[in-house]
Amino acid sequence: MAADDQRADRGIPEWLWTLLTGLGLFTGGSLLLLITRNPNLFPTVVLIGNFLVPVVFVMFLYEHRHLSNLTPRTMLRSFTIGGALGLLGASLLEPLLLPPSPRFGQLSTAGALLVGLIEEGSKIAAVLILARRTRQRTEMDGLLLGAAVGMGFAALESTGYAFTTLLASGGHVGAAVRETVLRGLLAPFEHGVWTGILAAVTFREARGGHFRVTASVSLAFVFVVILHALWDLLAGAFVVVVSPGIPVPLGIVVLGALGLSVFVAVFEQGRRAQEARLRRQEANAGQGGAPTNGNPTNGNPHEGGGAPAAGHGTVHPDGDAPLPDTGPSDHAPPHDVPPGNDLPPDHPDDAPPHEAPSEDVPPDHDPEGDRVRTSPRHESEPPPRQPSR
Repeated sequence: MAADDQRADRGIPEWLWTLLTGLGLFTGGSLLLLITRNPNLFPTVVLIGNFLVPVVFVMFLYEHRHLSNLTPRTMLRSFTIGGALGLLGASLLEPLLLPPSPRFGQLSTAGALLVGLIEEGSKIAAVLILARRTRQRTEMDGLLLGAAVGMGFAALESTGYAFTTLLASGGHVGAAVRETVLRGLLAPFEHGVWTGILAAVTFREARGGHFRVTASVSLAFVFVVILHALWDLLAGAFVVVVSPGIPVPLGIVVLGALGLSVFVAVFEQGRRAQEARLRRQEANAGQGGAPTNGNPTNGNPHEGGGAPAAGHGTVHPDGDAPLPDTGPSDHAPPHDVPPGNDLPPDHPDDAPPHEAPSEDVPPDHDPEGDRVRTSPRHESEPPPRQPSR
């Protein structure tokens, strides 16, 4: 926590600190692997190299999420579980649906389109499965979840390609490291971008908490499938070798720039939609009006603490209905109090008026009425005297 606070004080974002730290670890591990030829270092170097850029990409997006309420736990679950679900689904369907290719690693146009259809369909299916566990359904939420699932897919797929390259090269570690570096450089332009675009449009078209297949969703799906297919077809076209001997296909760079441009446009559209939604909420809250007579329910006498309107009686304690007024009425008969027989000052107001008892009243006399307490007496005792009236 202290280290995080110090980096925040210096203005270093977490994604940049992670990128620099990961680059240092990958460089040091690769040098040790090439020098010592220790095969135990190979999984460490490959995992760092293939997961570094996808993780940093997702961290960058999450730190710029604006008004999205997605938690780091949701993003981590999307990256790991969503990426694994997408890769497993594609690995299951591709052998069943793809026609056999004449050479390993080469696809026909139909095969490339089918691969794009399967992999993009598997990834968006993983997004929708994970989205059932969250209430966030805005366009920005879809972009973040889609990018996390796509980058998890890319990290796991690149790790598999590095291992395949190691086997195909006869155990040449340098070839596997070059494959890792190449796919790491291209990671921000492929799976995370494509799935983020499609998931953002899918979430934007959702209504009432339910996803819909609309024209916009269909168009976005066709767009990312074509990008994916062209990516696979142009993987070996227009290649330029850069130091230290890394082949960079120019066709891939052009497709990556196109996909990233659309991704940024969708991101900005989602940000503006969030800000507009926030302004509407603030405007609706401001139009609620001040309560009447201090009543937070705008003067409703049945729901708040405001005074009831004249003629409506007293509010029932349960708030259901006003009680009738109990004030004096023109038709109520006057109290029958004899003239000159006023109530004593210490007499209760609701007690019937009567004269004070005489001093010789026995203690068993009932002072609240003219009743006399009956108790067993001896026959020789005289009857009690009646109070004078």
